[in-house]
Amino acid sequence: MVANAGICKARASLLDVSPAEWDRTFEINLRGVFLCYQHAAKQMILQGRGGLIPMIGNAMMPDYCSSKFAVRGLTQSAAREFGKHKITVNAYAPYKSTLHVAEQFALLANMSQEDFFAMQAKMAVTGVNPTTDDIATIVSFLVSKEAGFITGQSICADGGRYFD
Repeated sequence: MVANAGICKARASLLDVSPAEWDRTFEINLRGVFLCYQHAAKQMILQGRGGLIPMIGNAMMPDYCSSKFAVRGLTQSAAREFGKHKITVNAYAPYKSTLHVAEQFALLANMSQEDFFAMQAKMAVTGVNPTTDDIATIVSFLVSKEAGFITGQSICADGGRYFD
């Protein structure tokens, strides 16, 4: 089961965020992941064969509440609890330039997509933006037999932009 839930909000100061905005972001970004993990694990436990739960996150989720850190913690907690049932739980975080949502970031930055992607590549220590094939390779690995011992991990595919 691939858990895929989340929203990205423009970066804002904590001083400017309303409680309703905070709650909505966490309701989607954390509660959505929690529900995906919970329901998938219940079904996998019922079937008795173990399973794999890769969760898509965002390497640079620019929300004001840093829900990505909460998702990482939830991923580790789920991995710890579900491991006894032979269920692995991992998160992978593609950088936003690989996602369609990047078009919106370019618009918000008042830049063309080409200029936006060029700027993003300059921010990476690798000097390039990851491709959708790069992300597919990570997911393919996480759901392979070779990754059977890996659980509770968050893999950021961001070209070394952020080391957090």
